[in-house]
Amino acid sequence: MNFNSVVVDTNLIFSALIPKSSKIREILFDTNLTFYSPNYLISEVYKHKDIVALAIDLEIPFWTGDKKLKEGLEKKGYSNFFNR
Repeated sequence: MNFNSVVVDTNLIFSALIPKSSKIREILFDTNLTFYSPNYLISEVYKHKDIVALAIDLEIPFWTGDKKLKEGLEKKGYSNFFNR
């Protein structure tokens, strides 16, 4: 078995994007590891990263109707959602 290679899912990539520093981000940039993911991971990350990053950068609430995205962000510790 090759323990220097890892399959990574979209949720972990989102986890690395949200906080300014994270253990997950450090691991993802470890040059001793090789990461693999399905082709759709890139489109999923780009689909949401710009809008989530904008809300974080502006320090204003993020409004989304995507329940799965919201739940995933909440699991990662993000809680600044627009709720009315």
